Amino acid sequence: MSELPKNAKGKISRRNALKITAAAGSMLALPAYIRPAWAQSKSLVVVNSGGTMGDARRAALYDPFTAATGIEIITVSGPELAKIKIQVQQGDVE
Repeated sequence: MSELPKNAKGKISRRNALKITAAAGSMLALPAYIRPAWAQSKSLVVVNSGGTMGDARRAALYDPFTAATGIEIITVSGPELAKIKIQVQQGDVE
């Protein structure tokens, strides 16, 4: 294990003590930031082109995944390219 940083007199400086305390506090607080993500709803939104290919994906991928994990797959159509082009030109992309 490495030694704590010390100043010329062999003592831990106030600055280094604050750094160590801040790092330890951050590590202790980290689970509080991660935990809310675990509590989110069990659904996943996937862009699907629809039609026969969309139906095939649902049967081959989405339904078996939902059965195995309990996570619902919600399919939506892809973005409209004309809408994206206008957003980019106006500098207001969603």
